[in-house]
Amino acid sequence: MANKTVDIRKETVKAFNFILKKMEDEQVPVGDVQLCIITNFGCITCKLASFESDDQTNADKIAKLSLKFCDKLLEENATTANVINDCDTLILKDVILMPFANPEKHITYSSMVLFSNQIVGVSLVQPLAKDF
Repeated sequence: MANKTVDIRKETVKAFNFILKKMEDEQVPVGDVQLCIITNFGCITCKLASFESDDQTNADKIAKLSLKFCDKLLEENATTANVINDCDTLILKDVILMPFANPEKHITYSSMVLFSNQIVGVSLVQPLAKDF
């Protein structure tokens, strides 16, 4: 039996998100905080998303199909391909990116696929203002 690979970066982000959501569901006062993912290029405040929801934008649908295509490609070539850059992904929604190169510039995305090898850290922060 092959060992299962667990992506600790992805699972840590999911754990932060789960605990935050659980506290909100149980009405534990956590203040006005959001999930913040720190990468080498900037800070991302967001919500974790799933492609299972009904409220998908066209960008969400394209991302979902792209990820399914990659999964199928990996599955079909599992024994013959030399796979590089293989890492898990996180699907984000309501994304605000604050690049380290220009912290005054906040870039918003309705959704985003983040490769887990880009995650440096995770935290809970006050929401970034959207109207910069």
